[in-house]
Amino acid sequence: KILLKLALNNLKRNRTQTFITFVGITLSVMLITSIFTLFFSFYSTMRNNLIESEGEWHYRYMDIEVSQKSVLDAKPNIKATYPMIYFSEGKASEDPNGKYQLQLFETDQNGFKYAPIQLVEGKFPSNPDELLINDILIKLYPEVFQIGKVFNIDLGIVDGSTFEITRNDTKRFTITGSYRGEPSGVPSYFVYTYSDIASMNPTEKITLFVIEKQISSSMVTKAKDYTYSFTESPIV
Repeated sequence: KILLKLALNNLKRNRTQTFITFVGITLSVMLITSIFTLFFSFYSTMRNNLIESEGEWHYRYMDIEVSQKSVLDAKPNIKATYPMIYFSEGKASEDPNGKYQLQLFETDQNGFKYAPIQLVEGKFPSNPDELLINDILIKLYPEVFQIGKVFNIDLGIVDGSTFEITRNDTKRFTITGSYRGEPSGVPSYFVYTYSDIASMNPTEKITLFVIEKQISSSMVTKAKDYTYSFTESPIV
């Protein structure tokens, strides 16, 4: 109590110095708090922008077997996995002279949730005969691409200069929705359908994206360790 009274008396005697010290401490705390707030805000903005442009994933496996997806899904530190399978090039059968290419990809519900695919209208595909298209296609070719329309895609190799297709198969789809596309100088558009992993050949090769529950310094090491049970050399 004596020390407390002595301290209070000294503070009262030196009011100007006390006030300057108090203001200095307050400003220092505000400055440090502002720096940390700006840092974490900037980090969060960068992270969200990256997720929006590249999708949410921490690492991916190239050319692993379908059967290994269930192995990864069972790991306690894995939040989610999703495949992104390139199926084929193609063109709409109703538009053989159209100057564009369709790049058909397959993914599952996690892919539609975590990949950089922003739904604009309609809904995501939920079975293999449904299709999600780039909204730019609706704007450029409204007579061919409309939500709810059932149409055929000629699958094969599309010549990038003449846009003629060497067809090797035809598949029928229903357009269920559109996603936000960015204009580009290349008339090639990604379209997505649902991938039924359970019905695929267990030995078929796919690209698998992995999201962990928590980012850690050992994440890359653990990712490589998983691959030793899949292949002779790690692929990340």
